[in-house]
Amino acid sequence: MQQKEFEELTGMQIAPEEYYEIEQIYNTVDTIDKKEFCEHWKRGNYMYIFSQLVKKVRDYEKWVNDNEKWAKEQQETKNACIPVLLDKANVYNDYKLKEVAISLAGVRKTARLSIMHDYKLCADEKEYLLAMIAADEMTPSIDNTED
Repeated sequence: MQQKEFEELTGMQIAPEEYYEIEQIYNTVDTIDKKEFCEHWKRGNYMYIFSQLVKKVRDYEKWVNDNEKWAKEQQETKNACIPVLLDKANVYNDYKLKEVAISLAGVRKTARLSIMHDYKLCADEKEYLLAMIAADEMTPSIDNTED
């Protein structure tokens, strides 16, 4: 709905900034059409509009809760794949498998797992570790002694 439509349907003249806020509410409340929305707004029946907003938020919260379990399962599946990918990348010296692992878990995690399992490090992991060491060298030690 455009500001002009809103003003025609409500008989109200409003500033563009105010319409922006109204439009945000209207676009969120997608359970009522523009004529009904404008009729409630014109009558000052904001509680009905807000109740529709609350309903929308609750529907969204339910969707998040319902999908949280699925997302957690996906994360667990992904986490279970990383060690397998790293192992096979190491056995077959396959950088493509290593790239997949890095894209799924990040270079920090793959570097840590590679070191823990004595796998070969790829260039990305080496660069990451060298950058971490360089950053650490820039931080003064507590006792001002070198390692």
